[in-house]
Amino acid sequence: MRRCISMISTEKTSDRIKWLRMRYIEETPIISIERAKYFTESWLKTENQGLSRGVRVALAMKNVYENMTHYAVSDDRIAGYWTESFMGVPIDIERGVFNTVFNTELERRSIADFRFKSFSSTIAYLIAKRNLIGFIRNMKTTRSAGPQPMNLEIKTMDEREINPYSISSYDKRTLLRELLPL
Repeated sequence: MRRCISMISTEKTSDRIKWLRMRYIEETPIISIERAKYFTESWLKTENQGLSRGVRVALAMKNVYENMTHYAVSDDRIAGYWTESFMGVPIDIERGVFNTVFNTELERRSIADFRFKSFSSTIAYLIAKRNLIGFIRNMKTTRSAGPQPMNLEIKTMDEREINPYSISSYDKRTLLRELLPL
């Protein structure tokens, strides 16, 4: 990807755009838990109050927007970013889209546990379908064809080389122990 970006002509590009492009290429995105924290805070407060789901979501988002820190640069044409940092990535915990990913990929032990459970259920399925030998044969054939398309290393989000993300140890602990279990 870096090759493709470097091939784009930058002769007529402003210094501001060059600076933004460089930051997007070079910096590691930071996982921000602020949105998740403020949403969850309001969600728990409005529990058992007889409010509709829509009203609870609206109150939770109001709490997010009233309390969340937004990163802003003085020369930006559209003020503000999604989080408290330029490369911040907010967690929309209420949708749950990435909750399993965070539960799985932020710590090595959870990655290993997830892979072990997945492998165990795959083996059990193959045995039940009486296809374990065929699977082993296919794996040998695939390995002989060259490098595998999937990287099965046990590296956390901040350790991996492709699409790394960083998160502070405090935020990671808060996310895993207080926000995601709810």
